[in-house]
Amino acid sequence: MGAARNWKHEVVTSDPNYYRWTQWIFLQLYKAGLAVRKVAPVVWCPSCLTVLAHEQLEGDRCERCGTQVTEKLMRQWFLPITVYADALLEGLDRLDWPGASKILQSEWIGRRNIRFAAFTTRPDTLFGVTFLVLSPEQPLLDELIQGSEQPAHSS
Repeated sequence: MGAARNWKHEVVTSDPNYYRWTQWIFLQLYKAGLAVRKVAPVVWCPSCLTVLAHEQLEGDRCERCGTQVTEKLMRQWFLPITVYADALLEGLDRLDWPGASKILQSEWIGRRNIRFAAFTTRPDTLFGVTFLVLSPEQPLLDELIQGSEQPAHSS
């Protein structure tokens, strides 16, 4: 097969020389107010007893064991780095990366700070906007649809 390994370049995340730095970085984020703990819904596999990303699902089932997943509220850490979105997007121009990689990174970063002060029937007032979509898990959803013809959703 011709495969070879260079064990000097191995990364072991359980090694104290590695995780001491990830812990240090987290503490810096926490001290700067960029690590916030709150309760939010997650996709939960009751068989594997773990949180799954949507990419780890096959329909409504865990890709590992095939068990139907559920939604569970869980206390977790959030890193509200969207405040840096503009700086991250501007920094992409200075990177010596392939164009396709920059596009993917740009789409992942996105701009999530568009604010609509009032309802409008003219979506063309902001170039390119034809509609907005909110996740059913959005904590403000019930408040936002209050008084509309749509019934409040149940979590």
